[in-house]
Amino acid sequence: MSSRAAAVPVILVVLAGPAAAQTPPAPSVPEAAHFFGSGDFDSDDPQRQMLELWENVMAGTAVFAAFVTVTGFLAWLLKTFIDHRRWLQVSRVQTEAHNKLLDRLTGHEELLAYIQTRRVGGSSSRRPSSTRARGR
Repeated sequence: MSSRAAAVPVILVVLAGPAAAQTPPAPSVPEAAHFFGSGDFDSDDPQRQMLELWENVMAGTAVFAAFVTVTGFLAWLLKTFIDHRRWLQVSRVQTEAHNKLLDRLTGHEELLAYIQTRRVGGSSSRRPSSTRARGR
C-alpha cells in the first residue's frame, strides 16, 4: 500500500510539470461577464459571432423570465393573503348573524313561526318592492 501512495504524487507531478508550461493563462474576465456575455467577439468567424450573440440574448431572456416569474409569484401570494383575510371577515360576520338567529329561536315552534313569517311577508321572493305593491 505504501508503494501505491508514493506513485500517485509522482504521476501528478509528471502531468502538471510539462502540461502546465504549454497551456496559456486564463483570461481575467469578471464572472458576471461570463454569464451575460463579454460583448466583444474575439473570433472573426461570423458563425461563431452569431452563436455568441444568441447566447447573450438567451441569457438576458432567462434573467427577465426569472424576474417576471418571481414577481408574479409574489403578487399572487399577496392577492391570496388579501382574499383570505376578506374571506375570514365575511365568515366571521356570517357566523355572528347565525348565532344571533339561533339565540333568538330557542324552540322548534319559534323557528317554524319565523320561517312562515318570512314566506308570508314575501321577502324571500326576488321581485322588486314596486311590483309587489301593484300585485303582480
